[in-house]
Amino acid sequence: MRQMTWFVLLLLMAMAARSQSISKLEADSMLHELQTNPPDLQRIDLLLHLAQYQVFKPDEHKDDFDSALAYIQQAIQINQKLRSIEAAGFVSLTQSHLAREKGLKDEARSLAQRAVDILQKGNNKYYLARAYFELSMHLDFRIPKELVQ
Repeated sequence: MRQMTWFVLLLLMAMAARSQSISKLEADSMLHELQTNPPDLQRIDLLLHLAQYQVFKPDEHKDDFDSALAYIQQAIQINQKLRSIEAAGFVSLTQSHLAREKGLKDEARSLAQRAVDILQKGNNKYYLARAYFELSMHLDFRIPKELVQ
């Protein structure tokens, strides 16, 4: 059982590392695609990926975080009429990334937990796995009580 847990954790880490690396070219392509007026769910996905691009860019600057927040707010506004569970969970996940990068550990953990709670009700297992991975980034593995949660 312990070996399986480690295997899943390593798999999630590899998945998260791959999913978080958005190149400048990919970001430019997403910006171009936004201009074509894609359907709302696709628009939300593009906005949140652009937000993550801003969050995880090397040499963090306040402007990058402000841009990420603007993309997140646009996604929230679109999802207010759609009420998509997956989009709401992805928003919380992206907010958690932003909070973690800003050093707001408690807020980041709370948002990651909220993302997990929301995404468990949906069908997007990929986003759910990413939310679990983000939540695992906030666990102290030296504290057995946290591992049981």
